[in-house]
Amino acid sequence: MVGIADAGSGEGALLSDEVTLAFVNARRFTVIDRVNIDAVLREQNFQLSGLVDDDAAVSIGKFLGAAVVVTGSISGEGARKRLVLKALDVLTAEILAMSSEAL
Repeated sequence: MVGIADAGSGEGALLSDEVTLAFVNARRFTVIDRVNIDAVLREQNFQLSGLVDDDAAVSIGKFLGAAVVVTGSISGEGARKRLVLKALDVLTAEILAMSSEAL
């Protein structure tokens, strides 16, 4: 899970933790903790602030040896707020799965 963009509301971190928990509890995936990703990126002198799009997530996934990365975003306001998650193939950047949920 690379992260969920949220326009500064703080909901992204909470929802990212919930999605990560679901993946770990499914026991079907190898999940790399965001803290470990950050440490690897610091070691390689990457700037985290510039890594927010799907292409960057795919690049991070390749670097870490992952087959799939999950990215997400929160959009809308009030009753129209939605969480959108994408599973991206790190070799092709193809969207393998996508889900949208009302918040």
